[in-house]
Order: sequence, then C-alpha cells, then structure tokens
Amino acid sequence: MLQMLSVVVNGFWVAFMASGALGVISIASPHSGFAILSALVAVMLFLGSFPMLALVLATELVPKRIVLPMLGYLWAGVYVSLWPFPDHVVPWVSGVSNVLQVLLGLFLAWKFRAPGHTWKAPFAAREGRFFRWQYTLIGWFTLQAASLVALVAIFFETSALISATTGGYVRLRPNGLYLVERQFREGDREVRLSGMMHIATEEFYDEVLPKADPKHPSVVLLEGVTDDKNLLDDNHLDYTRVARLFQLTAQSESTFSRKAYARAKLHSHSKEESPGEAEEWGNDNFASHEYRHADVDISNLRPKTIAYIITLSRLMDAPTWRDVLAELQNPSSPINDSDAQAQVWDDILHARNRRLIAEIQSALPDFQRIIVPWGAAHLSEIERWLKGQHFVQSGEVERRALKFF
Repeated sequence: MLQMLSVVVNGFWVAFMASGALGVISIASPHSGFAILSALVAVMLFLGSFPMLALVLATELVPKRIVLPMLGYLWAGVYVSLWPFPDHVVPWVSGVSNVLQVLLGLFLAWKFRAPGHTWKAPFAAREGRFFRWQYTLIGWFTLQAASLVALVAIFFETSALISATTGGYVRLRPNGLYLVERQFREGDREVRLSGMMHIATEEFYDEVLPKADPKHPSVVLLEGVTDDKNLLDDNHLDYTRVARLFQLTAQSESTFSRKAYARAKLHSHSKEESPGEAEEWGNDNFASHEYRHADVDISNLRPKTIAYIITLSRLMDAPTWRDVLAELQNPSSPINDSDAQAQVWDDILHARNRRLIAEIQSALPDFQRIIVPWGAAHLSEIERWLKGQHFVQSGEVERRALKFF
C-alpha cells in the first residue's frame, strides 16, 4: 500500500512539473504543437486534482506538506486564468505562473525528498494507518465543498468573461446558452441586432424574425461570405457535422437560413424570377420581409485569410483526430502563421463589419425596420456605430440557443 501511494504522489508531482514546463515552452513558442499539448495536460492535471484532494484528506499516509501546496497552486491558477486580463498582459501572466509552478515543484523535491530517493521519484508515503474515520469524513466533506465552490466560481467567471468579450450578446445561464437581440431607435427608424451562432436548436432559429407589419417595411441583412469565383475550391466551412454530433441544427440547415437566403437570391435576381419560384415559398412571414446579402465575397479577403479558411475547413472535415493534430503541429500551416492571424481577424471581423454598416446606411432611407441576424462577435462594434448615429436602445430579448437540460 505504501509503495502504491508513493507512486501516486510521485506521479502527481511529475505531472505537475510537466504541466509547468510545457506551459513555459508553449509561451516561448505559442504557435507550435506544444501549446495544444500544454492545454491538454493542464486540463487533465486539474481534473486529477479532485481525487488527489480526496486521497490526501482521507488518509494520513499521503504527505500533506507535499501534495497540498501543489493542489493549492493549481486551484489558485484556475481563478487567475479566468480573470479578464488585457490581451497583451495574458502571455506575461501565463509565463510567470508556469515558471513559478516549476520552481514550486523543484522546491518541494529539494526540501522534502525522502532519504535515498532520486529526483525522478523524490517522495515516499508516510507510515501509519490507512483509514481513520476522522480523515475520511473530513476528506469527503472537503471534497464536496471544494468541488462545489470551484464549479460555481468557474461558471460565473466564465459567464462574465463570455459576456464581456461579446458585448453582452452571449450569456451563459445555468440552463443554457442565450443569445441577445437588442433594438435601437432613432426617430421612426429601428435597427434590431440579433446575436446568432453557427449551431443551435431549431427553435432558436425559428424565433429570429419578428412578425412582419406591412405598415412598417422591414429588411433583413443577411450574413454569409459568398464565393462567386470559387476561390475556396469547395472548401467551405460546414458546421453540420458538429451540429449533428451534439444533436443540434447547423444554421445553414435551419428553416430560417434556407428560406431567408432563397428570398435574398430571388431579390438579387428579381428580373429572372419565375412565378413558380415565388409560389414555392408561399405568403408566410418570411415572404413579408425583404432580404439582402450584406456580407463580403471571399474575393474581398486577403490571400492569407483565404488560406486560413481553407485550412479550418479541412480540419473540420478531417477523418481522424490524428489528422487534426498533424495539421495543428505543422509549422508551415496558416493556422501557425502569427503574421496571418491579425490579418485574418481584421478580414473576418472588421472588414465585414464595415460592409454591414454600409448596408445599414443604404437601407435606412427605405425601411423603417432593419433586422441584422449576425454572429454575436460582430454586434458590439455595430452597436457602437449605431449609438454614434444617435440611435438609442429601446428593448432587449434573450433567446436560448443551447439547452443544458
């Protein structure tokens, strides 16, 4: 029994040291495969800290002065990592915390190494009784309390972080993930910014469009990068596989998208529209709005961005996880090009937002209500522009996109 416990303690210490060392390497080389490996080891180590805490509190044989400092450091690191540091500060915080983790592990091995033990396995279990009801009872209650506190803290910190990074358009609740629609008014004009995501429940997509009112003409400005010149060579991002894995609906497969984009296509080719096509969709709520494509074409993006999108598409269609890891570890991959990432972010977010703002400006003179069902990451920038144009928020709606239970 003592030998087995010694193996557990030393194994946890080795994992603790490896996590810190991989973290240091991944900070020094952020676009290498070590970053992915470091994240995986850190997650596994954190999950392993729960049974380790139960063990160290349940028996006197596990040396607490060795294990508890490592557990305390790991749990403190979780809270620190969830703090919303500025982007330029995060690498420094991660680097320092990983260096301190390695130094703590070395200090414990130097200070408490058992006589005759090597640095590969420096610790030994203590002599004594394995079970004592006092230790077991304290350990069980401490584990429950610590787990509950950690889960609640992580949930609320994650919720706050998601809300802050999306301008409040994505909200995490105990029963699901919610997307927000905000209405803005200026005189008799209304703009509705409706947060969207690539996979959600079918019911979520069904609730996006408000009821049409003939007295208030409305237009729906649709998101979706087109590829008229087939520059992606059919390597389009397809979320259907992921959606089916979680028994959800991909936005591209939803009734909302199929009908809305068909209407937008009819609008852009109105002269070629045949009576049969118009009758196919009927005179429902979809037919009572006008639809316009308000996004860029892939030809408007820069070459590095196009290469990045093609790589992401291939990753999503990769047959095995081994293929995914091979691409992530490939130093020549566009995903590992640090210069490309800033360019991709500008193309995918800000350039498309500029096109959307131009479409809103174009639609304002002709429509009293403009509906913008776009990805939630885009909407905080659009909201700032609207407020700069003297629009005032007049309402807000939450819609549940993912159900947890």
